Parts: sequence; C-alpha cells; structure tokens
Amino acid sequence: MTENEINKRLNKPILKTNSKQVICLNSLRIFISIADACRYIKTKNHAGIIRVCRSNMGTNTNHKRKYCGKDPLTGEWLSWMYLNDYK
Repeated sequence: MTENEINKRLNKPILKTNSKQVICLNSLRIFISIADACRYIKTKNHAGIIRVCRSNMGTNTNHKRKYCGKDPLTGEWLSWMYLNDYK
C-alpha cells in the first residue's frame, strides 16, 4: 500500500463505530478494526494487538510488546499500530 492510499484512508470517513482502525507495520495492510486484524492472524486474543498498539504509541512504557501474531502466509511476526498514530 502506498503513502497516497494510506492518506486517503486516514481522511476517508468510516461508518460510525467505536472500533479503531489498525495497520500492520510489516505489510502496511489496514484493518477496519482490531477484531478484523485478529481474524486475519487467526487468533481470538484482542488484548495482544491492543498492547502492541499502545506500546507503539508510547503510552505503555512498563510493558513494551513489539509483536503479536504471525502472518499466515509468510510466518513473519507482525507489529501493529493504530492508524491514527501512523505518520
């Protein structure tokens, strides 16, 4: 995904939901919600992705987590960030 596409997604209004969009930093793939990202990595552990996103925001300084889940295609460990915090 190019920078232009990411900027379009950031500026595009989404449906009114309480979910936050997340981006996989490895592939730059954007997910509509954490639940959608969990379905992609085939896990039910929402908290793992949330902890990684918070670590990448810098708000959770005590327990830094770098990765949550593996890419189903490549087997690579995945790092996550909230799309609003991605620059």
